[in-house]
Amino acid sequence: MVAGEAVLQRVSHARVSVDGETVGAIGRGLLVLVGIAESDDDAAAEWCCRRLLGTRLWEDADGKAWAASAQSAGHELLLVSQFTLYGSLKWNKPDFHHAMGPAKAKGFWEALVSRVEKAHPAKVQQGRFGAKMEVTLANDGPVTLTLDSPPPKAEPPVASPPRAPCGCLVLVPLAGAMEKLARVERLGVRPIGLKVVTRDGMRYVAAVLTAALVSHDATAMATVTSAVSRCVGNALLVSSDPKELSQVFQLSELIDY
Repeated sequence: MVAGEAVLQRVSHARVSVDGETVGAIGRGLLVLVGIAESDDDAAAEWCCRRLLGTRLWEDADGKAWAASAQSAGHELLLVSQFTLYGSLKWNKPDFHHAMGPAKAKGFWEALVSRVEKAHPAKVQQGRFGAKMEVTLANDGPVTLTLDSPPPKAEPPVASPPRAPCGCLVLVPLAGAMEKLARVERLGVRPIGLKVVTRDGMRYVAAVLTAALVSHDATAMATVTSAVSRCVGNALLVSSDPKELSQVFQLSELIDY
């Protein structure tokens, strides 16, 4: 997943102008070029704000390197939106499909600038969103860093029930049992057991197998297994493995209602 990106440049001074008019200028501090990804949200804006103000790029009062941030040192920030940070080259033509659309991006930009201004009052300047800008700077060092906002946290893994032995339990309706078993063999599935049930019982089994296929939640799986067990006499083995579930589901599709 693409995430927001910012290029930080430590500067002794920087200025941004539009049509020859200066719209933002700072002395010692950070010039920040901000790219806004389609996936960016309030959490990304908050993360970016904290990093811009907290990244330690200066010496502290004792001369210790990389110990003071723009906020702790009282330095200024000049924020400039730059959607081309999300450009990629297809042959010789840049493509910007990873960048957020202009209307939505403007709202994100205003929210980000507001956060930074609130956290670092009277020390924040900005360019003009969506305008063709000219940026001049004196890079101090030079020091240039790129920040990528982290992707969303993955969902915690869901505990799965104990796996069934290799193979699947085959359930076939009483009517036409031999014919159904022959079709099962052609699927290449190695059965580990056989249970013959009535047509109504088989219809119920097919329904709960469908539920098992679309839900890998441990609690739901246990409920499905319990329901099937009551129907067919505690004989069905269900695995949370998607491949095995798909095999079981294929078996359920063999039934003629």
